[in-house]
Amino acid sequence: MKELEINWKLNSYCEYGCEYCHGKWSKGSLDKTLDQYLSVVEKLQTTRYPYGDRIKWIIGGGEPLNFPNLNQLLQKIKEKNSYIRLDTSGGDSWFNVMEIINYVDAFRLTHHSWQNTSVLDFIIDHCQENNKKIKVIVPLHPGKILESKQKILELNQRGIDVEELVLTNSEGDSWPGYSKKDRNLIRGLPEDYEDPPYIPMPYVPLNEPPKDDSPSYTGKLCYAGIDVLSIDHKGFGIGSDCGGRDIGNVFEQGWTAPNGPFSCPMLWCRSPNDRNNIRVNQS
Repeated sequence: MKELEINWKLNSYCEYGCEYCHGKWSKGSLDKTLDQYLSVVEKLQTTRYPYGDRIKWIIGGGEPLNFPNLNQLLQKIKEKNSYIRLDTSGGDSWFNVMEIINYVDAFRLTHHSWQNTSVLDFIIDHCQENNKKIKVIVPLHPGKILESKQKILELNQRGIDVEELVLTNSEGDSWPGYSKKDRNLIRGLPEDYEDPPYIPMPYVPLNEPPKDDSPSYTGKLCYAGIDVLSIDHKGFGIGSDCGGRDIGNVFEQGWTAPNGPFSCPMLWCRSPNDRNNIRVNQS
């Protein structure tokens, strides 16, 4: 495997207080030391480089720019062959990004309507001048749907990879702060459009065989947790959509990172995302 991936939500701490942000991404505390984070980085590096030449780190939060000593964490990662993508709002001042910008290979910026546009422009200019990737996410703010879409159009015209973000609640449903007019404008419909009656999808029990081509790898060696590992804002590791491997919490005393394949316990590999990654040794 030439490149492995670690997707790490450092915490759920954020100082900005967007009204539409899910609580799990904004109401955390800074209750871990820098040394704890550096220890996790070292464990992950030690157990991954035997399987790949490079690690792609996707670092997010909360807001990672509010993470104390983020520059030291990124510097530790960069001691070995690595690629860092930072998922951030970009902050509200140039000073938020200047001390870390040279460690970052790519940015995934969520640009909110209240933010200083000059900071966004600063990061875009830096990425274009240094041949770094950048993607800008623009939330469709309630009451400002057309303004948000206009911002997306402007960024597109500058050659920026941009995506609109429809706000949702913690269950994935449309955010309740949207008015009927907002929801129609989001979908490009007339403001007074009426939805047809809702027809629910039939329930499919998970213990029944899938009706698609989902294969069965039960008992075969699976590399989930090695090729791709996600760490959530509380420190719990996830190696696959199926959750077949218990990875535990990276901050627990005595935690060790997965350092090899494990025997697949699942009846079927139902997730296309799992199957599209390097997972199962079928020999």
